[in-house]
Amino acid sequence: MLLVSAPFFVAVTPSVASAASSGDITISEFMADSATIADADGEWIELHNNTGAAIDLSGWSIDDGGSAHTFGSLIIAPGTAAVICRNSSTASNGGVVCSDSWAGMSLSNSGDTITVYDDLANTIDTVTYTSGDVTTGHANTVVSGTIGSESSARYHTDNFGTPYGTALLDETPPVISNLRPADGRHVRGIFETRAWASDPDSAISDVSLSVTGPVNSGPHAMVFDGTQNRWEYPLDTNALGLTDGVYDFTFTATNGDGLQTTRTVNNITIDNTRPLATLTTPVHGSSTSGVVAISGTASDAHLVRWRLRIRDTSTNTNILSYVSTDTSNITYNWNSAGYNGNYAIILTAYDTAGNSSTTVTGLNRAVINVANDVIAPTMQVVDPEPGEALHRHEEVFIRANDASGISSVEMQFSGNPAWFPVSFRPDTKYPDRYFQKIPDAISDGVYDITFRATDTAGSQTTQTIPGVIVDKTNPVLNVTNPGTNLSGSVPIVGDISDNMQIGHYRVQIMSGALPPHFAKTDLIYNQLFTVNATTFSGVLDTIDTTAFADGTYHLRIVTMDEAGNNVDERYVSITIDNSTTPSPVITPGSGGSTGSGDAQPTITFAAAPAGLAGGGIGFVGGANLGAGNVLGANTDNANAQTQT
Repeated sequence: MLLVSAPFFVAVTPSVASAASSGDITISEFMADSATIADADGEWIELHNNTGAAIDLSGWSIDDGGSAHTFGSLIIAPGTAAVICRNSSTASNGGVVCSDSWAGMSLSNSGDTITVYDDLANTIDTVTYTSGDVTTGHANTVVSGTIGSESSARYHTDNFGTPYGTALLDETPPVISNLRPADGRHVRGIFETRAWASDPDSAISDVSLSVTGPVNSGPHAMVFDGTQNRWEYPLDTNALGLTDGVYDFTFTATNGDGLQTTRTVNNITIDNTRPLATLTTPVHGSSTSGVVAISGTASDAHLVRWRLRIRDTSTNTNILSYVSTDTSNITYNWNSAGYNGNYAIILTAYDTAGNSSTTVTGLNRAVINVANDVIAPTMQVVDPEPGEALHRHEEVFIRANDASGISSVEMQFSGNPAWFPVSFRPDTKYPDRYFQKIPDAISDGVYDITFRATDTAGSQTTQTIPGVIVDKTNPVLNVTNPGTNLSGSVPIVGDISDNMQIGHYRVQIMSGALPPHFAKTDLIYNQLFTVNATTFSGVLDTIDTTAFADGTYHLRIVTMDEAGNNVDERYVSITIDNSTTPSPVITPGSGGSTGSGDAQPTITFAAAPAGLAGGGIGFVGGANLGAGNVLGANTDNANAQTQT
C-alpha cells in the first residue's frame, strides 16, 4: 500500500521569505534511472527547505546544463520538501505525488549536473553526479554534498527512494497461513486446496499454487472466496496428470505492492489407486445358519481400515456394519440367529487417501442363504407363582423345550442386571425340568423375577413372575413357659418374630426317643397355629395334661415363616403327673397345741410324691378361717409346703 505523505508546499503564507541564500534550498534526492518505468515518466528531483520560513520559488529555475525549467507559483514550507517530476501523473510515474513537473529537461544515466537558481539567477544549490553514482531503480540521496544510493526503502515495486523523506511503499510482505492440505497428508482425485492470506498494509492481489514431485504442475491461480475469507483451488490430480507419489505444494501470496510470501507443505501423497479386497468365507451362493465365520484379505500400499456390511437383499438395508483398523486380521463371527433368507456380505478396504475397493460379486461380495430356527422355545414357570415367598433352600422350577434344543435357562431379579443360570435337572416325569436355588447374591426382598429360555439357534422366550418374596432369614422363637413338671391345664408362653412375615407355628408332644429318631406313631399331640404378622407374643397354646397318662414326654415347639424358613426352639423333656393329691402330714398332730396369743402356729404338709404344684389349708372350730391359706415352699423339706 502506498503510504503517501502530501508535499509540504503552500500557495499562500504570511511568512514567505523575500529572498534566499545559497543552501537555503538544497537538492536532497533525485531519481535518474527508474526500473520498470521509463525514465521519461520516472525521473524526479526532491528540493528541501532548510530554513525556518516558507520560501516562494516563483520565478526560480532548475536545469541540467542543457535545458531548464522555471517554476510558477510554488512555496515550500519550512523544514519540508517538494518533489519536481518529469511526469506528474501518479498513475504512471511510479506512484509519486508531485509538487510540480518539468518539460524538456532530463537526467542522464551517464552523469549530469543539476542546478537550482533563484529568481535573480543566483545559484542556490548544485549537484554533479557520475554514471558510477547511478543504479537502476535506486534514487540518489544528497547529504552535505555527498551523493548516496537509497536501497532500503521503496516507493514502488521496483524502485527504491524516499520522495518527501518518506518510504511510500509497504515493505511488509503478506502473511499466508492455514494451508490445506497439511504436511504428510494423503489425497486423491479432486480435492480443494486452501490458503488464508493477509497483509496489514496492502490488499492481497493474488495467491497461486505450484505442485512439484514426480510430475510438476502450476502455478495455478487460486480464487478468493469472500464468504469464507480464503483462497481456494480445486486440484484435479487426474486431469493434471499427477501420478501416484509424494509431492510438495507451494503457495505464493502477492500483495498490492508486489511483495510475496511463499510457504510449502511437504510430503503430500497423491494416491488414486483403489485397494483390493477379497472375501474368503463364506462362499458366494452357499447356505448357512447359526454363527457364520467371515474372513477375507485386503491389499494396498497405504491400507488403513476395512469395513464389513451384511445387507438384507429383500429390503436392501444393512443389518450390520463393522469397521476395524486391524488390517492383518480380517475376520468376524456373525451370529445369524433370528435371520432367514438371502443376505449379501460385502468386504470393503480403505486406504489413507480415502480410496475404497470396488464391490464385485464373487470377489468381495457374497450372497448367501441363511436358514435358521426362528421359532422361540416354549417355557413354563411352574414355581414360583406371583407373590409367592421363597425360603433359603427352595428352588425355582422351570420347564423349557425347543425342537432345536435349549442352550440355556436363566433368571434375572428386578434391580439387578445380572442373569443367573438355572440348572438342567431332568427326570422321567419332567425331561425338560430346570431347577435352581435362589443365588447367594440375592438378598431378602420382593422381586419381579424374569426367566429366559434360549434355544441353540438363539431364539428366546421370557416370562416375568411379579412380587416374589425372597426370604432367607429364619424366624426367631423364644419360649418362657412351661417348666419341666406339668399337671392340669398348662399355658405355653413365648414370642415369635420374623423379618418378613410369620407363617405358622406348631406345638407337639411326643413319646419315645427325640427326633430325628422318633416315629410318627410317637406324635401324640400336634397343634398348628397360623400367624399373619411379623411379631407374635403371649400364650402360644394351652395344654390339658390330663388328656395324657402320667409319665415322661418330649415337648416340641417349632415355627415357620411365610417363606418356609423354620426354627425348632427346643425339644424339652417334661413330666406329666396328674395322680390323686397326697394326704398331708400335719405338724403338730391331732390334738396338739398350735400356740396362743399373738403367736401363730406353723403347720407343715409333708407332700408326696415330688412335683406337688400347690395346696391350701383351712381351720375348723371356734376360730375364723385364716386369711392366708396358700401353701408356700418349705426350705427344710423339698417335698413339703407350709402355711403360717
